[in-house]
Amino acid sequence: MFDMGFAELLVIAVIGLLVIGPKRMPEAIRVLGYWLGKLRRSVHSARQEMEREFGLDEIRRDLHNEALLSRLENERKQIEQSLDSVDSKLKATAENDTDSNSKPAGPSKTPMADRPPLTSEEEQELLQAFDDFEEEFGVDEDLDSTLETDANSPPRQG
Repeated sequence: MFDMGFAELLVIAVIGLLVIGPKRMPEAIRVLGYWLGKLRRSVHSARQEMEREFGLDEIRRDLHNEALLSRLENERKQIEQSLDSVDSKLKATAENDTDSNSKPAGPSKTPMADRPPLTSEEEQELLQAFDDFEEEFGVDEDLDSTLETDANSPPRQG
C-alpha cells in the first residue's frame, strides 16, 4: 500500500516524539492503533458486503463451471473425431472386403492380407480407442483367462 521503509518510520517516530512529547506518546500510539484497526475492520466488512451484494462467489463458481464445460466439450469433440476416423476406416475395410468377395475365386487369403500395414498414427488411434473402450465398459484382464477357460471347456448342451 504505502512504500515506507524503516528509515521513514524512524523519522516519523522522532518527529512524533518531539511534537507530542514522551509522556503522551504511548497514549497517542494506542489511540492511533485503535483507529487504524477500526478503519481496517470497516473496510473489510464493506468489501464483504459488496461481494455478497454483487454475488461474486456465484460469478466465480459460474466461471469455474464454464471452464469445466468447455474442457468437456473439447474432449467430446476429440472423441467424436476419433470415432469418425475409426468408422471411416472400418467402412473402407468393409468395402475392400466386399470388393475382394466379388473377385473370381483365387487362392484363399484372409481379409486383412490385402490391407497395407497400419501407420504408427493409425495404430496409436486404435490402441487409444481400445483403451477408452476398456475404461468405458470395465473390461479387465481376467477376460482373456475366461476366454481360454471357455475354449477348453466342453460345449454346452441345451
